[in-house]
Amino acid sequence: MNAVEATNESLGSWLENAKTKKYFYIILLLEFLTLSLFLVAYWQFAGEDFFTNAYLPDGSGTALGEQALQAELALAPVMIVYSFAVVYLYFLIIIEALRQFGFKAEELTLKKTIHGYMLMALWLFAAALSWHDKKLLAIPVAIAALIILDQVLAGSPELLMLSGILTIALIIAYALAVFRNALRLLLSYPVFFSGKKTPGESLAQSWGMTRGKTLQIAMPFLMLLVVKILPEWTLVYAGAELGKFLGISTGFTALAVILQSIPARIMSSLYAVWSNYYMVIAFRELGEKE
Repeated sequence: MNAVEATNESLGSWLENAKTKKYFYIILLLEFLTLSLFLVAYWQFAGEDFFTNAYLPDGSGTALGEQALQAELALAPVMIVYSFAVVYLYFLIIIEALRQFGFKAEELTLKKTIHGYMLMALWLFAAALSWHDKKLLAIPVAIAALIILDQVLAGSPELLMLSGILTIALIIAYALAVFRNALRLLLSYPVFFSGKKTPGESLAQSWGMTRGKTLQIAMPFLMLLVVKILPEWTLVYAGAELGKFLGISTGFTALAVILQSIPARIMSSLYAVWSNYYMVIAFRELGEKE
């Protein structure tokens, strides 16, 4: 599976699908709705200080610890509903992609939706806890042992430094292992929505399908991430600077936050749809070779 071809196919395929484009527009609508509520909440609890901070040099703005916490707590119920809604739309996109590539995908019933959310939770836990590769659990055990050892070595700076370096190295190693686990289990979503398997069975099948193919799966995802990040950073920076200029010109200081946030939300939504389509392409390619 060529990374460039997979990237191009995942983009081109969803752009040809009217239903997927409709779901993408709904996701964007939800993004802009939550952005509006975010601005209202911060205006309510932090006032003008939140918006004028964007115009000041880093570190010289007003501290908004308590006000920001109040705003985030007020937004929490909205963000929970938003998260479930967006994930539901991702499920619909995966199902549409499966059908577009010739698979028989089940209808998204209430039961299937609940099991889909369960699959997402299990995917996160299985990746983080190395559910399917338990020998990797030796790494967090070693990290815990080093942290305890630090208390014993408190009087020896040299050994303490060595222990700290080893701890950091092990944390990085485990983070990479979790990333690998997440990639190998990612095909559980198309497996789940294309048949009658349980969440646990879908995870197990994905793990088997991707054995020895981690790099093959990772390259298109990393390419998609680069394609997302480079224009996103450029547009966010340009939006922030344009927002500051227009905010000063018009007196509407919220523009600095609004025009900085919009490109990031658009690119994140685009990347999510794109990567969901790539999941199905990887499922098709690896499934054919089984």
